[in-house]
Amino acid sequence: MQPSTSAPEIQLAEVDSAAGIVTPANGVLAKPARSPELIAALASPLGRRLQDWSMMPVMMSARPTEPGEPSVVIFRDARFVGGFSFFGDRIPLTGVVELEPRAITWASQSMDGAWNE
Repeated sequence: MQPSTSAPEIQLAEVDSAAGIVTPANGVLAKPARSPELIAALASPLGRRLQDWSMMPVMMSARPTEPGEPSVVIFRDARFVGGFSFFGDRIPLTGVVELEPRAITWASQSMDGAWNE
């Protein structure tokens, strides 16, 4: 079953399939409003791949705090957010797209910290 993509937020839960226990997480992940930055990041090669692959995409954007800095859009899959991780503090399957400071086009992208420009 494909999850609904029209909901404004995603509610996460921890599932212990061996014990048959579902524990809802506190809070929800809000989906961001469509912005020029988000649309540009979705149009990048990484953004297109993640849209094809991820059943539960979560996107966050951060605008620059200083002039000339790039905007950043972070992609994650809600199935891999939180809980126990073999990777320590690193969240697996996290994509980052940096946007040109003066134009709404992508400048660089990375997946799990490996940059691909």
